Amino acid sequence: MPTSILDVKWSYRWEVYRRLKALGIECKCATNEPLRVNLYSPTTAIQIWSVLRQKNSPRHELINWLDDCWQTRAIAN
Repeated sequence: MPTSILDVKWSYRWEVYRRLKALGIECKCATNEPLRVNLYSPTTAIQIWSVLRQKNSPRHELINWLDDCWQTRAIAN
């Protein structure tokens, strides 16, 4: 399995680590070491992207994105 190092703010590292573990994604995080994840599928990559986006994006951006999703869904129905 390819291992990737994630560029995560040190203050968010453990929170991201715990969330990835909760999603069943294999990862390692040691004191004073970067967060490492096993990237083994496109689904895993999308889940990692989503977790990082939630931590790195401003709240208003996430709210706008969610509003757009709801509008797209309403139009599709």
